[in-house]
Amino acid sequence: NKLISFNFDLSLNDELVDYFVNFLKMLSLRLDKTSMQFFYNRRFKDFPLYGVATSLYNHNESMVRTAARTITLSVYNL
Repeated sequence: NKLISFNFDLSLNDELVDYFVNFLKMLSLRLDKTSMQFFYNRRFKDFPLYGVATSLYNHNESMVRTAARTITLSVYNL
């Protein structure tokens, strides 16, 4: 959760954005009901994977927007 919610400055490097979004998408596609507990922060009642995906929802690059939508749909699916 700390890696996912770390505040990267994604505006500096487009390649970093691509790797980060693909990492998040890979995590979201492997989510199921048992692994979901590892991504939910009970202390703060927060789901960092979903929060980061929604922050990338209106990104300039279409691949990032598509990946963000894939992540949110994977989370909603559960």
